Amino acid sequence: MNALNAILFGLVALSVHFTKGYESRQYTSLGTFTPPGRDAFEVRSYAPTVVAEKCGRRSFMYLAEYIGVTGAAENSRGEKIAMTVPVINYSKNKQMCMQFVLPQSVYGSDASSAPAPIDKKVKVVAKPQMTMAYVTFTGGKRNHRVYSWVLTGLYKSLKEMVKSESFEWEIEKPMYMEAYEYSGPETPNAMKKHAVAIRLQKKN
Repeated sequence: MNALNAILFGLVALSVHFTKGYESRQYTSLGTFTPPGRDAFEVRSYAPTVVAEKCGRRSFMYLAEYIGVTGAAENSRGEKIAMTVPVINYSKNKQMCMQFVLPQSVYGSDASSAPAPIDKKVKVVAKPQMTMAYVTFTGGKRNHRVYSWVLTGLYKSLKEMVKSESFEWEIEKPMYMEAYEYSGPETPNAMKKHAVAIRLQKKN
């Protein structure tokens, strides 16, 4: 699990600043599962959507400028775009990447419907339907040990649950993970909401 720990160390190093009351990424719950001797997890089917993405350093600030959090929106239409939750973090090509989900009520799943970023470091891309094993937890978001512990627990629960013929999914290969941030800096550490997720595919 050393590779998982390394990825999570990068994920929790990214700063996220937002508050309650925003549109949430759309999903359908496919059930909650509790394998013998392991922790429960939920399987979610996330709907296709559009995201603004930045990889590398200062990801949040680039994305915030694109949607207009910090002033005039730095996109081709000068269009203010509402913040949503969660902010998504993941690893790509040995870099940490951050995604803002653009409001599905406005842009749906068509990337061409969203304004183009002025800064070419920001990309607007379509995010496909994804089936994810999901666990949420609370606490200070910079506690790497907590993230690692929760992700490791989810992985072990999945490995056990996959053995059951009644469980329809298996861990996608290569393994793909996301970390979600829901709470802003005004939320007390003990109440901050986070989640980790591992992508699934149907069993052959």
